[in-house]
Formats: sequence, structure tokens, C-alpha cells
Amino acid sequence: MNLSRRLILASNSPRRQQILKDAGFEFDIRSKDVDESFDETIEAKGVAKYLAEKKALAYRPDISKEIL
Repeated sequence: MNLSRRLILASNSPRRQQILKDAGFEFDIRSKDVDESFDETIEAKGVAKYLAEKKALAYRPDISKEIL
């Protein structure tokens, strides 16, 4: 799939890479060590969203016109 901005996969997950490839996306892989701890008072269904936002914020200084 041709996007107007470069897609960045911020994960080393082989499964996520394969899903994007199978969907026809071209992407770059960039990985950072991000602390994945979370407050145990967060509901289970909110943990994934919390961690995704935490990881996205870690990349904010490094991206300009890419899609994370």
C-alpha cells in the first residue's frame, strides 16, 4: 500500500511485521526499550491502550512526517 507518509512499526514482533506485510503495507521497523510497567489499578481492558500511548509518546521526539 502506498502511503503519503512512511509507516513506522515500533515493535520487533515478527507477528506484527507479518500482519502488516500480508496487508500490503511497506514500513520501517524502529524499536526502543520502553518500560512496560503500569498501575495495577488500571482495568485489564485499558492496559493495552495505556502501554500503546506510553510507547507512542516515547517516539514523539524522533518522528516528524512518519506514521507511528
